[in-house]
Parts: sequence; structure tokens; C-alpha cells
Amino acid sequence: MILGYHNSMNHSKEKIMNHNIKQVPYPVNLWIKNVRWLTQEEAAVEGWDESRSNTAVLDLSDGSKIYASCDPEGNGAGWLIGILEDKTSVDVVPMESIK
Repeated sequence: MILGYHNSMNHSKEKIMNHNIKQVPYPVNLWIKNVRWLTQEEAAVEGWDESRSNTAVLDLSDGSKIYASCDPEGNGAGWLIGILEDKTSVDVVPMESIK
């Protein structure tokens, strides 16, 4: 997967595919250390209020993190969805929310 750097600009798929922004091979060769909820501090950095910041965070082995945005501009949090090998759709949420 190749992702461009996020800098609060609109990075459309076309811009990314046309190499108009810097790209890095990320998150290739990294592994997920933890799945947790986005903190209020992290939401504030994105400019999201608490009511719009309910999303899972994937903490990666290099100290970076991945979480979903509702759109390329970062106007709010998104929901992470996984597809299992048998094509079953699952929500990606921290384990404490499943108790």
C-alpha cells in the first residue's frame, strides 16, 4: 500500500496516483501493536470535536498510527472495517468494547 503524507490538503486518488504528492511505502513491513480508541488529544490535533472522533487507532511497530477519516480533507473520524478471508465484514474496534 502506498500512501501520501497528510498535510490537511485535499489529496484525491488522482493526485496520489499521478505522483503529485510525496509518497512512501507505508505501512509495508510494519505490524499492529495495539488497537485502541482515538484520544481526545489526538482528535483535537485533527480539529475533530469529541462527538465526531469515535474511531479505532492502529498503533504500529515504528511508533506511527493509522486511523480513519471520513474524507480526504480530514473533516471527521471514520470507521475501520475489515474483510475476512471468507468475505465476512467485521468492525475494527478495540477489544475492551467487545466485553
